[in-house]
Parts: sequence; C-alpha cells; structure tokens
Amino acid sequence: LTGNSAGTSIGAFIGIMNAVVVPVININNNTLAGDSTATVTGLHYSIYNYGGSTTANINSNSIGTSVLPAIKFTAANAASQLFIYNYKGATTCALSINNNTFYNVLYAIATTASNTYIQNSYATKSQAINGNTFTNMNVTTTGSIRFISNNVAVSATGTQNVNSNSISGTFAKAGGGAVTLFTSTTASLAGSIINNSNNNFSNITLTGTTVMNGWVNTDAGNSTKTIQNNIFSKWTMGTGAATALNVNISGTNNSTTGNTISNISGGGSITGITTAAGNDKIYSNTIDTLISTGTT
Repeated sequence: LTGNSAGTSIGAFIGIMNAVVVPVININNNTLAGDSTATVTGLHYSIYNYGGSTTANINSNSIGTSVLPAIKFTAANAASQLFIYNYKGATTCALSINNNTFYNVLYAIATTASNTYIQNSYATKSQAINGNTFTNMNVTTTGSIRFISNNVAVSATGTQNVNSNSISGTFAKAGGGAVTLFTSTTASLAGSIINNSNNNFSNITLTGTTVMNGWVNTDAGNSTKTIQNNIFSKWTMGTGAATALNVNISGTNNSTTGNTISNISGGGSITGITTAAGNDKIYSNTIDTLISTGTT
C-alpha cells in the first residue's frame, strides 16, 4: 500500500484494519509506505486489529521502506500516532506481532506529536512480540516515542514473550519528550510466564531535554519473570536523564541477569538498573562507561 494521501479534514488514516470476529486473523507480509496526510489532528494507523479472534498474527510487515517513509505528515500534526495496534482479541487469543520492520516517520513541519510503533492493549492469553526491527529512524518530533507497549495483565496460564527486538543502524529524535523502549506496568497473575530477552537497543542519539525511560518492566505481579541478555549500549544524550532498565516484581521466581548496559553519555543523570520494593533478583549484569557531564 503506497502513494495514498489524505486531506486536512480526515479523522483517521488507516492502512489495514480488521474489525471482524473470526477464529484466525492473519495480517502478514504487507508493505505500507510512502503515504502522506495534511491533517493536524488526525490519527494514522498502519495496521489496526479490532477483531476478537482466538489467533491473531501480525507478522513480517514493512512499515516504510529504506527509501519511503512509513508516512509523511505535511502539516504540523500533533496527534498520538500508533503504527501497529492490537486493540482487541479473545481472552484465549494467541497474539503474534513478530518480525515487522519499521522505517522512518517523516514530519515536514515541526510538531509535538507522539509515536508508538507497536502497542497491544488487550489481555490476550499469550503475547509474542519478537524479532521486530527499527531501522535507521530519525524522527523530528519533540513529542514522546514508545517502541513497544504491552501494558496488559498476563493470566495465570498465560505467557508474554518480548524477545530479540532491535534497532538496526541508528535511532535519533529531536529534543523534547521521552523515549521508552518497552513498557509493561500492569500486575500479572501468579502462574504467568514473562520473558524479555535478547533485545538490543543501541546506537541512539537524543538531543535537548529528551528523557530516556529505557526498558520498563515494572509489572509487579507474581509471575515467573526473566529479563536476560539484553543490550543497551552507545547512547548519546542531551541534558535529559537516562535509565536503561527499570524492573520490579513481587514474586520470587524472577531473574534480571546477563544484561549489558554500556557507553551511555550525556549531561543529565544516568542510571543503569533501577528497581522499587519487591523481590527482584538482579545479578551478573555488565554495566560500564556511564558518563554524565552534568553538575547535579
């Protein structure tokens, strides 16, 4: 889907939308690139799944290409944009958002718009968000950026796997707002299994007062949780604070281990790993070369 455009009065510009309840929905192997819109308040969804399926696959899509942006905003659009959005599914649903590739989002005029590249908002039985790649992005909004959002409670028999997602090349953003690599903050139930492993978010440049929230898994439920072998490296900050990894859990079956946090510099405070009250087991991580030039 390329070369489509929308005018100033459009409310929502949606590339692919499903609102039908079917047993299995597959939204796979699509390219959505080179579209444009002149709206200042309208929303853009590259892929929007609203159906209550028992299996939902949103895999191997290209949101933009190496030569065409995912979308070009030709006016000062200030809306909160969602690029792959799973809004609904059956409570028994196996959700897969895997191996999608994201390229640049182009703002022709300065804006405060926020971007979320992957968001799941429904407590499906399982969530697999793996192998997604964010490629050479330079986003000129001063608004906030979230790469992956999965703020849902995992059921007692459910699983959450968010593994092997990465930046390919570099990521840069204009000054202002905050950047969150991943967020999961809702308390999951005892018996659930959560894995956040082998993600690599490196080669990031943030300017001005932009804050880096980092990888946030403060789901403080009683899950079996493993946060392992992730890499957060080569970040250049402006004056905003940076945190690489923010974890918290109330259950005892957890480990935050084998993560590498290195070569982060900037003018604000820099924190490798932070945690709140709980039973976190944080061990055998490598944290080195965190350099702040700030005075406070």
